[in-house]
Amino acid sequence: MTTAEYIPFINTANDSAIARQLYSDANAMRISLESIEKTSPNLPSGPKRWINASIDGLHHNELSKLSDKYRAHVKKFAGYERVADPQFQQNPDKQLVEQFVFSVLGCCKLQSPDWISVPQLPLVNNTARNKINKLLAEKTKLWKVKSAYVGKLL
Repeated sequence: MTTAEYIPFINTANDSAIARQLYSDANAMRISLESIEKTSPNLPSGPKRWINASIDGLHHNELSKLSDKYRAHVKKFAGYERVADPQFQQNPDKQLVEQFVFSVLGCCKLQSPDWISVPQLPLVNNTARNKINKLLAEKTKLWKVKSAYVGKLL
């Protein structure tokens, strides 16, 4: 069986059911960590697993405006409140960012992924997030070495 050149994005239980029925020949499935408990059991076994930590919602500095479900998801990660703070993003603390990244990627690794997305915040129309995103990438590289993760980082 050859794999198809598409990658379904799995965010809901319905997405995983559709993927199992129609896209089991995909090369990989991109799975949101936020909903993985509901989606993972229904996914086909053949495609690679690409886990996205779903931390991009932290670009909203008013966490109280986010859904309860999303807040419950990001609360698992050390330092999430600070990472969401625009002032912190412009002058991030390296140790706190390391704790955050290790927490996020540790949760991803528990899912036995083939690939993991590098945690990043969405880009904005200026350079306000360049420092935090660069540091998130640097700490991801450090995590990969220290955790002995053998999969790919995307």
